[in-house]
Amino acid sequence: MLSFLAVDAIYRCSKSGWITEDLFLEWLKHFAQYVNVSTVDPVLVILDNHATHSSLKSYKFCRENGIVLVSLPPHNSHRLQPLDVTFFSSLKTAYSKECDIHIMKTHHYSKIKVTDIAELFAKAYNRITSKEKGLNGFKNTGIFPLDRNLFGEEEFTEMSVEATVGANSDIEAWN
Repeated sequence: MLSFLAVDAIYRCSKSGWITEDLFLEWLKHFAQYVNVSTVDPVLVILDNHATHSSLKSYKFCRENGIVLVSLPPHNSHRLQPLDVTFFSSLKTAYSKECDIHIMKTHHYSKIKVTDIAELFAKAYNRITSKEKGLNGFKNTGIFPLDRNLFGEEEFTEMSVEATVGANSDIEAWN
């Protein structure tokens, strides 16, 4: 194994580059091994509402193993997803810096090879990851400690049919 990779982590990729139902289920199984989850002592997993998170196989696995999945409202992960709020921006900046350093070290303006990506990512990840950043993600989203007043209700109202299909649509609004 490459020395810069975390020993207990799993590394997977789909042909499309996007998560699939099978990859998500594999991740759930791996996750369950490391958090000592059980139906007696369940854990909460907060997710965006991507379709791959709602397969029947994943649902059954979670139900049988004490994993409670909570899906965030659509189009709100930038407010409610702890990783989006405190982690991904820093990671993107750190990864960009690692790529710049790599390019400068490898004869200026050479292309980054696919085989270099994992190491560059690991360097960036290890540089910016901290317990404080993780805790702040939950605090800044109002998840923990719970802060019901962090966002106003108007920020989470349901979309009207008119807004969804457009004002000039032939479909009548359901009221």
